Amino acid sequence: MIPTDVSKLAPQEKFQLMEALWDDMREIVDGADVPDEHKELLDGRRSQAEADHAELIPWAQAKADLIKG
Repeated sequence: MIPTDVSKLAPQEKFQLMEALWDDMREIVDGADVPDEHKELLDGRRSQAEADHAELIPWAQAKADLIKG
């Protein structure tokens, strides 16, 4: 399949293709090394959330804040 063929697909077929691509990429990513600085960032965020110091907001508010800039 070439990229121009994708535009001809029905929406359901596009979703199936995306799912297949994500599944394929997951196999690649699962075996990839995560940089130490990413691990440290994620560990810090996990610790903050577990300590209940994380400020959680509803997705709708987060999305609106992002759009506002």
